[in-house]
Amino acid sequence: MNEAWDEVDGLVDDMRSALVLQPTDLELREELLSTSLEELAKTSKRAADELADQRGVMPGATREPVQAMVETLRDDAEQALEVAELPAAKIVDYEWQGVEAVTEATTKVREGLGIEAGQSLTCTKE
Repeated sequence: MNEAWDEVDGLVDDMRSALVLQPTDLELREELLSTSLEELAKTSKRAADELADQRGVMPGATREPVQAMVETLRDDAEQALEVAELPAAKIVDYEWQGVEAVTEATTKVREGLGIEAGQSLTCTKE
């Protein structure tokens, strides 16, 4: 998840510069940014689906916040696809919706699992 966001953030920063400098590969950069947003949508949807599948085995205190996190991930996926269709000049100025909901859900899941703020919420698969 974080890697997908990092890639999008890097490409958005690159596009800000490219829109000012107007390099010859501007169209390619726009395509890369849109593709990156589409990948973010897939990653968010996959994470939402995997998390939804795990709700039943999570402690009771985390079930509601986990459901909220699933919903924010699905919202992110939908939003990423919508943003991917925008022209680059609008993408670089786009303000992502739902950031507060993600932060709140993450905080509640951490609290329910007893995970401190600096620790990762990610799990590894064997």
